[in-house]
Amino acid sequence: GGMAAGGIKLAVPGRHGRRWSDGVAVGIMAVLVLSGAWFVHRYAVDALWFDQLSDVHLVGLLRSGHLTFADLWAQHNENRILVQNLVVVVLAQTTHLDVRWEIWLSFLALVGAAGLVVAAHRQRTPERGLLAYVPVVVLVLSMSAGLEDALFAFDLGWYVVVLTLAASVFLLCRPATSRLTLSGAVLCAAVGTVSSAQGFMIWPAGLVALLCLRSRWTAVVAWVGAGAVVVAVFFVGFDPAQSGATPSYAGTHLLRAVGFALSIVGDVVPGMVGPSAVVAGRSAVLGVAVVAALVVGVVACARRRFPGGSAAGLALATFGLCFVASSAVGRAQLGFVAAERYSLFALFIWVGAYLVLLSLVPARPFQEFRGRSSDGDRPRAGVRGWRRPSWIVVCWVVLGMALVVVSLAGARSALHYGDAFAGILHQATAVEANAAGVSDALLVKTLYPSLEPYGALGGRLARGYVDQTQALHLGPFSTSVPGELRRQGLPDSITLQVLRPPADAVLHGTVTLDAGAYLLPFAERLTFTVTGGPMRWRSPVPIAVGYPTGYGMLATWDT
Repeated sequence: GGMAAGGIKLAVPGRHGRRWSDGVAVGIMAVLVLSGAWFVHRYAVDALWFDQLSDVHLVGLLRSGHLTFADLWAQHNENRILVQNLVVVVLAQTTHLDVRWEIWLSFLALVGAAGLVVAAHRQRTPERGLLAYVPVVVLVLSMSAGLEDALFAFDLGWYVVVLTLAASVFLLCRPATSRLTLSGAVLCAAVGTVSSAQGFMIWPAGLVALLCLRSRWTAVVAWVGAGAVVVAVFFVGFDPAQSGATPSYAGTHLLRAVGFALSIVGDVVPGMVGPSAVVAGRSAVLGVAVVAALVVGVVACARRRFPGGSAAGLALATFGLCFVASSAVGRAQLGFVAAERYSLFALFIWVGAYLVLLSLVPARPFQEFRGRSSDGDRPRAGVRGWRRPSWIVVCWVVLGMALVVVSLAGARSALHYGDAFAGILHQATAVEANAAGVSDALLVKTLYPSLEPYGALGGRLARGYVDQTQALHLGPFSTSVPGELRRQGLPDSITLQVLRPPADAVLHGTVTLDAGAYLLPFAERLTFTVTGGPMRWRSPVPIAVGYPTGYGMLATWDT
């Protein structure tokens, strides 16, 4: 409150309510951070698997004294992973390359990104309560959309990109932009670019933010020029043949590429069970709805000259759309099952659309919805309030609810994924520990499946990685775990394992069935059977059909 002329004290409405709502919002966000930390602690596994095995060669060069900058700058598929390689060098010297530290760094980067996204939007609308930003944090820190990829330590580069994206947008959207903030944004974008190829998308996202804010032309030119220099440096010595992308496929299968792109947008919470075409159809419909909400918000913001923090939201959505478009061009040939792999970046389309719509909503919408004006009295007829932007508010509320619902709905599938992925990594460690008695084919299938097309050469490469890992005492081989695994030998179920339900479980109602699919030949479906039980079945009785997902072969069974 304050003192007006004549000593009359004026009350400022909503202050205590604002404090209460902000306290609730901070509490919810703290719970999300703690639940994410629990998820990482519960499912992080110290195992060198798949692309992570390429770090073994890097550590070997470090230990022999032959590591050069060229090795750190070396191309990995279509990426430069300089930042990630530097982290590997530090961890090799301090923890024997315990990759759980990389997983924790990914988690911290995601938490920082969530905070910067909220700050980027709110710094231009400081009067808005934190409760309006809870759906954003719920989605970004959700186990299913934001944290699943963190369990694969090699994806650290992705999370560096996410953090540098959020930092760049935050700096570019400062109310008072200076040379210092612009230089900081350029530095963050450059770091993201040399962390993973997805960092390229930060540059168009930043350009959109500057244009929406009607920044000085010198700032726009400096941003574009810096981006051109960084991109040019990135492509020095670049070999397109290593990227694995096939843009010609998208050109000849345009409708399939568009469907793949929409599936990526809608599949921010992976784990829907069913034939891949059916799942892709559901995801594509959801993707169309989210893009439509974004278009509605952008058109409305353009008419109002991009108010509040709409520039931040549109920049984040631009990043996600650029990523989806590039993925559709280069990865559509992998099929719809691969769409769920990219949910970490697609979620920024959702977040961006939500923040764009939020910029059009009054700071205290629910107070105005109750029919009260800014001074707390009933408004007179014709006073502008909630009713005029009702169509915007409806989109905002629906999209906010969707962010929360899909995040909570995906929590269960995220736990299934954690169990399944941890099981795969434990199996990989068991195979590595018993590599002397394992065929090259099994080594490749369990440790580095992408080497299978290379036949005998792929087997020799996989065995070389394992031998070097053991010789350098990296990851689990710096502990007593491999010795215990050698005494136990390979499990009988190494080629096929039912991951869920666990052994001796008592089941009720409808349950999820999950079988390890990474060790299976490629299959469209898998039949689950049961024997024994109260009916004393002697022959296997089919009970469900599983379909391939990122978690394994999933099915549901009404017991």
